[in-house]
Amino acid sequence: MTEKLRVTGAFLKVPRKSFIGVTKGEQPFFKAVADRYAADPVWQVHRVDGGHDVMIDKPDELTALLEAAI
Repeated sequence: MTEKLRVTGAFLKVPRKSFIGVTKGEQPFFKAVADRYAADPVWQVHRVDGGHDVMIDKPDELTALLEAAI
């Protein structure tokens, strides 16, 4: 989160883009990203009612979202 990275723009060629965020303990940075993506019709934004360890707290819900994204 603190190191700069170089984005080539290649991700723009990905036809379906998904962002999965959590509702418990959500950091302002990630909320801002989710809000920005939610306003863009290319992105599918999902919020899971859980915390940072969503893969442990809500594995079935996360799996369903990931499978639907492909």
